[in-house]
Amino acid sequence: MTNRIIISSLLSIVLLTLICGCPELNSPDQPQLVETNSSFTPTLTVLTDDGNETDRLFNFAVQLPLGWSVNDSVQFEGEMSGVFVYDSLVSDSASFKWPPPSGYFWWGATATDSVTFIPDDSVVMAPVIYTGNEGGFYTIKYRVGDNLWYSSGYGGGTSGYLFLSESDSLIVGTDLSPLSGNVYVSPDGTWGGSGMSNDPLKTVIEANNRIFADVNTPAVIHLANGAYSSSSTGEIFPIELDSYVSLSGASVSDVIIDAQGQSTVVSITNSENVSLSNLTLTGGSADDGG
Repeated sequence: MTNRIIISSLLSIVLLTLICGCPELNSPDQPQLVETNSSFTPTLTVLTDDGNETDRLFNFAVQLPLGWSVNDSVQFEGEMSGVFVYDSLVSDSASFKWPPPSGYFWWGATATDSVTFIPDDSVVMAPVIYTGNEGGFYTIKYRVGDNLWYSSGYGGGTSGYLFLSESDSLIVGTDLSPLSGNVYVSPDGTWGGSGMSNDPLKTVIEANNRIFADVNTPAVIHLANGAYSSSSTGEIFPIELDSYVSLSGASVSDVIIDAQGQSTVVSITNSENVSLSNLTLTGGSADDGG
């Protein structure tokens, strides 16, 4: 009964406000880069609106990578407050309806008490999430429902039906210290490496997120020969280059950055002194160009 109750709180409140009025969920304040075998604490805030609904008992499920956990008891606080605990029925329901991909699992929970809606309130939570020992790019999915939705017949009669769905992603590595100057990337590299020529990173997205560059310290991401895509290296698109960051491939014919039709390959918006050389971009998909 490992712990993972974190965003349950957040999403239960999101559900509550969706039922009762027009909610506003502020973007989570959390890092994009997190080290392996460590923890991070996102701050999550939900603003509610007018409404009169009361006494809902919430359940939720979180899809996490194997080996991750969340602190045992997570409270949501404000005029509305409560605690979530593990519920095997919710866990099994989520796993049955939305089978997790390889390397992930669903963990479900139910609030210990029903929650009374308070209009014009803000609810804040700061759960502690613990990462595992494997680096990579991870997407965490959340689903939320409540007892009244289930008893009213929503969800096709599936016990523990979870109506709302949200997700967020982050990069995990062994060493995520800032990088500058010349940074090296290779399909044979590792997540959370040093970015040196003898210890290259695995993806452009990690290099780009860790790089610091300005007019006095421009940076170059050097790409070794190979294919860079979601399916082959875990690349995330579009690659959004900031000012004074350039991409340089080892060979125009052998360095392939392939978005595989998912989105734009590279995005350069309001950036200056950016260049791309000795590489091939392919597989872009966008309304105004790839």
